[in-house]
Formats: sequence, C-alpha cells, structure tokens
Amino acid sequence: MAEQTILIAEDNPDIRDGVRILLSGEGYHIIEAENGTRALEVFRPEVDLVILDIMMLGMSGLRVCEELRKLSTVPILFLTAKSQESDKLLGLTAGGDDYLPKPFSFAELSARVKALLRRYCVYQGKGQAPARAENLTLCSHGVKLALDCNRVWVDREEIDLTETEYKILRLLMQSPQRIFPVQVIYETVWGEPYFYVSNGTVMVHIRNLRMKVEHNPQNPQRICTVWGKGYRFAAQDISVRFVKENGKAGLAFENAVLPGQHRTDSTKVGLTSIETMMEKMHAACRIEQSGERFCITLLFPIALSVTPQA
Repeated sequence: MAEQTILIAEDNPDIRDGVRILLSGEGYHIIEAENGTRALEVFRPEVDLVILDIMMLGMSGLRVCEELRKLSTVPILFLTAKSQESDKLLGLTAGGDDYLPKPFSFAELSARVKALLRRYCVYQGKGQAPARAENLTLCSHGVKLALDCNRVWVDREEIDLTETEYKILRLLMQSPQRIFPVQVIYETVWGEPYFYVSNGTVMVHIRNLRMKVEHNPQNPQRICTVWGKGYRFAAQDISVRFVKENGKAGLAFENAVLPGQHRTDSTKVGLTSIETMMEKMHAACRIEQSGERFCITLLFPIALSVTPQA
C-alpha cells in the first residue's frame, strides 16, 4: 500500500508539531504549512487528507477550504477552538468533511483521520477512474483484505483489527504459502531491529489475530505455524478449467479440502447439495475426491460448434 500523505495547516507550532509526531508515527507522510497561504502553495494532487485550523492569521481555514474545493475532492478535517453548532455548519458548508474542536485527544484525531481516509480511498478513489477490484483487495481462504485501508472481512463479515494485526495479516496474505521468520515479521511490521525478546511480541499478536480470523484458534487453518521456521498464510489452491464432453460444456473446479475430519464431512454434505441442485437443472455434476483433494465438474446441455483451426 502506498504511503498516504496528509497536509497539516496550523499556525500554532506546538499543536502542529504534536499532530505531525502522532500521524507520522502511524506511517503517514506529513506536509506542514504555518498558514493558509502556504497551505495552498504546498498542496498537490497526491495529498490524501487536509487538516485545517479555521482561525489562522491571514487567510482563514474556511477560505483555504473553499479554494481547495476548486481543485480537489480531498477530505478536509477542521481543527478549531470554536465549538458552536453554527461554527460547525460554516465549516461543513465551506466544503469540510469533519470537525474536531480543541482541545482534542490524539486518539480521537487518529480515529477521525482513519475514517476519512477509508471513505475517501474506498468510495471516492481521489476522483480518479476506479481501480480494478483485484488491485484493491486480497482474497483467500475466506478472508478479504483491503489494501488501501484497515478493513478485513472473514466469511463476508467485517472484523476489527488493530493496525499491527492488519499489517501482519497483510504481510502474510501478500505472499501466501511463503514462510515468514519471526525476525522478518517484526522488522517489517514494527520497523525496528529484531531482538530475541521480540519473539514474544510477535507471538502475542499472532495469537490475537488468530482469535479474530480462525474458526478454531487452537487448530488454525489460515495462519499456520511452521515449527522452527516461522508463520505462513495457508491459501486455498483453486484452479478452474473449461471442459466439454458428451454434448455438454462447463467448468471444472479443483480445490484442496481443509484438513480435519469435521471439515471433510461438512464439505461432503455441501457437495451432495450441489449435485442435487444441478440434477434439478438438468445439468450434470460430477464430484471426484482423492484424499484431501476434490474436483467438481459442472456440465450444462448446450450446443457447441467448434471449428478446428487450420
């Protein structure tokens, strides 16, 4: 995921420094401006979020917001000492997306920043042509992970992950079946040199992550431990091929059944239901299983005219 850029326009250097330290510590690239005029000068299309103080000397934050709206749909978060409802309406009317009165907690600021960036990246796409869905998400083994924000779904239900849990899961899912040593995980996710005591830190986060993404954390099927080596994400091996036989054509799906007798039994029940449904549709469904692997072939009665190539 590309580093996200935040522009902070605040004439109070103490507040500006505090916001910069907080957000840069969470992995954002920060651009600073000490007044409204400077904010317009340093703004560029790559900026993902603007944080504006309303009561700045010279050009106010409201005026900056109005000018930015002529250039971009970038989300704008107002920071201000004014907390009256009328003041909030002024900010939102000028084109702001959210409003945080001073004094504020850094925890709330961080939460609002993430919410704005999530909505902007996922739903608005920075005003550009929508990116292809496969480039925005990773999907495997019933887990869907958004690459441009901290959002994860397990079996179609969204779950809440901490930033660290999200980074670990993203790292593992980006290279399924690859074994990641604890040292690599720690240095990649935490961005710090590895020490022996770091083992416990990684283990605790892996355990917490399994509690959220595994059906049975005591017998993990997604985030697997490779003893003496590290961890890997066990992606399902799926292949699809076109088939034609006996006047029918369709697709053959080959997959690996998850290990464990209870999973194998439930899979057999599901495959039997598919076979029954296909028979009602006057189509053919052939199920072949060998050990922990199975293949489902679906054939529909359609007429095909195939002309041999010269």
